[in-house]
Amino acid sequence: MRDQIYYSKFKAALESKQDSSRAIRMKAYMKGQFEFYGVSSPDRKGIVSGILGEMGNPDLDVLWGITGLMWADPHREMQYSCMDITNRSLKILDKSMTPYYNKLIGQKSWWDSVDWLAPRVMGTLFQKYPGLQNEYLDHWINSGNKWYVRSAILFQLHYKEKTDFDLMCSLIIKSAGTKEFFINKASGWALRQYSKLQPELVIKFIDDHPELHNLTKREGLKWMKNKGIIE
Repeated sequence: MRDQIYYSKFKAALESKQDSSRAIRMKAYMKGQFEFYGVSSPDRKGIVSGILGEMGNPDLDVLWGITGLMWADPHREMQYSCMDITNRSLKILDKSMTPYYNKLIGQKSWWDSVDWLAPRVMGTLFQKYPGLQNEYLDHWINSGNKWYVRSAILFQLHYKEKTDFDLMCSLIIKSAGTKEFFINKASGWALRQYSKLQPELVIKFIDDHPELHNLTKREGLKWMKNKGIIE
């Protein structure tokens, strides 16, 4: 099948660039969560460009198959390559794939995959099919799973002026009180991103909610401090 052909080409190309010493460092950086070939990001992106230039971007059915094969592979560069491929095909994503990507948030979960799946893929699908959003957000924020909670907070990360700030704030408030680093960091990141558009709203929100974790406050104010908007 065509998805297997893509997968085999990527696997062979990544194996040809493997670097065992870099792989050890990459695995350590990711807290030993995954195996690595040790392929640098520029080399991996070059591989993706080369293979897609030769074979073309996959259609939706093939993309679905490629995603399954690459996500099952033990090497993290395979998941990164899947992200690179999908980034070129976001416009063709269909609502039928939403449950599948939702499951991927909970598989091989770490910040590098979740921070792509939530804002880039699920965020795109929620914008394309607005009715889908309500099907997932309540589950995510109430799941007790840090990666799904993080996804709820970050799915609007690329929405810019289309961000529903009230919704974002309500999700942040629901998760306030946790000591979980990845949730508190995500809350601060979401606020920091929106502060580039409406700094006064972010300042007011943080001032009005002293229960927010210090990490969330610090991250949320970081961009404004760097720009000299606040001291």
